[in-house]
Amino acid sequence: MTSPVLRYLKKNFDEIAILACLADVAFSDSFEMTEDNQTILSALRRSSEEFKYSSVEEIGGRLASYSDSQIEGLVSNVKGIAHEMEFVKIENEDGDSIYASLYSDTSHPGYDVQLFDEDTGAYWDVQLKATDSESYVNQWIEQHPNGEIIVTEELSVKMNLDSSGIENSELTTQVESFVDKLIDHDSPASLASYFPMLALASVAMIIWELWRRYKNGEITYRRFKILAGLSAGKKVIKFGVIMGLLSVPGINVVVGAALVAKLIYTSSELSSGQLDKIDLSRFGFNKT
Repeated sequence: MTSPVLRYLKKNFDEIAILACLADVAFSDSFEMTEDNQTILSALRRSSEEFKYSSVEEIGGRLASYSDSQIEGLVSNVKGIAHEMEFVKIENEDGDSIYASLYSDTSHPGYDVQLFDEDTGAYWDVQLKATDSESYVNQWIEQHPNGEIIVTEELSVKMNLDSSGIENSELTTQVESFVDKLIDHDSPASLASYFPMLALASVAMIIWELWRRYKNGEITYRRFKILAGLSAGKKVIKFGVIMGLLSVPGINVVVGAALVAKLIYTSSELSSGQLDKIDLSRFGFNKT
């Protein structure tokens, strides 16, 4: 004899599976917007008018169409801007008399950041470089022999230059990871994507049960074929209707609540040992 628990799982497979997929979609449809990610997102928006007023989803959609070389160039540009923004933040929170500000234009000639000494009233410009290329830095120094340049931690050690206190490798990883997440965020998992898998699994369970009954002599082969065809069609239609309703704002809340309510009701019957007494026809199931 089949155990009550197994019968419960069989009878409620569709609802359990759909709710499990809903949970998966809910938790995979976003990523954590940490302080570092927020800085990189701001840098991305600052990097181009194309992204300035765009939502996360819109940015992700545009980046999804970029080639590998375009992504590489974007990462390099965004990394430089994020470096400048982070440096300004650090400088303005270190408690000394010197404050930093960004130029409104990211393509300001020669320099990226302006410093101001509150004690002396002096202003001066500095250039920031987030790179691991010594030649790139040397080229700027040759073009600006009297200028001040600040580099990321790795090159600071190699070239004996002032450091921003930020590691180039870590910043690169953060930007690349964030861009990847933005692209993935544009095409999150949807409940519809689970439809073929769920319908196939549910139909397979029904056919297996009918085949078992046929092998045990409970039904004829002709009846097995008829019931298998009818059950498969019914299951596909059932999944289609539920998936469709769950995609409609407002209605999806009611449908989701109904699925949960059914599972709570039948599980309470199971725990009280009364599962065999449930009239399953109430839920659209046949008694046989």
